[in-house]
Amino acid sequence: MKKLILLVLGLLFTCNVSFAQEITTDNSPIAFWQEHAVVIIWSIIIVLILFSYIFLLRLQIARNTRKFALIHRQLYESDKLASMGELMKRISHEFNTPLGNSITTASFLAKKTAEIKSAYSDQKLSKNQLESYIDQMEEAGFILNESLIETYDLMSAFKIFSENNDCTENTKFNLEYYLEKLVKTYRPLLITNNHKIILNIEPNLIITGKTQDYYQIFSQLIENAISHGFDEQTDKVIHISVFTNEDQIIIAFTDDGKGIPEEHLKHIFKPLHRINNSDHIVLGLSAVKKAVTDLNGQITCYSEINKGTRFKIIIPKNK
Repeated sequence: MKKLILLVLGLLFTCNVSFAQEITTDNSPIAFWQEHAVVIIWSIIIVLILFSYIFLLRLQIARNTRKFALIHRQLYESDKLASMGELMKRISHEFNTPLGNSITTASFLAKKTAEIKSAYSDQKLSKNQLESYIDQMEEAGFILNESLIETYDLMSAFKIFSENNDCTENTKFNLEYYLEKLVKTYRPLLITNNHKIILNIEPNLIITGKTQDYYQIFSQLIENAISHGFDEQTDKVIHISVFTNEDQIIIAFTDDGKGIPEEHLKHIFKPLHRINNSDHIVLGLSAVKKAVTDLNGQITCYSEINKGTRFKIIIPKNK
């Protein structure tokens, strides 16, 4: 492209010199365009150069935009895989206790049943042994029942991730039930430092939308609060309130963490933003912003150092 521009400039300059010489040797009346031929030709040259420069800039911007989009997508996928890995850790941690209790209790039941069976076969089974066995079976049955209920409850909660993380279809769902299950999947992260999440949701709130968008909003806000807002702190609380009016769904997400510095506050929804000049690149809040935008909604953030952060999200009901 540069060679082409230089070639055009050379040709125009040659033509300009020849034309100027022709004008000076001709005694006929000089027209306006002939009198100002040099200015006109150089104006055309400058315009052509500017257009060429603009064209090259547009090509460069388009190339950089595609490159940026590819990098962002790769980082997003990497962040998503990291979140999935973290979820798998939480699953294994959460299922370890109820399943461990169930295995231990089942082994105990098998052992005691074998002892009773042996005593009965040898005609040595006493009344006290039988009564003790019945009491043990009752207690073991209670433990098994509680452990299996907890396991089922956790399975139902983690099922939210597999069913809704990549769901792109509009569907009706109970947001109260959905969030209760989703919050359970974060219990290991909360228990570690004695954090908790308090839900205040309009009862039986049925909404229509893509669960993927709502998963993105709530999961990223929760993870951001735990990972950054509560960093190295204990006994912190997240409040999630959801209510509706005639036309809108209004979400208030508040934490009492360390807050966001003012210089970072205006950049938190930008992709590839770094926290405190560290190597940590924040993609989560840009994903929240995108999900809210996809729902034709608006999100605002308020924060105060050492007092916490509050996100307010307003989404049209028909979305």
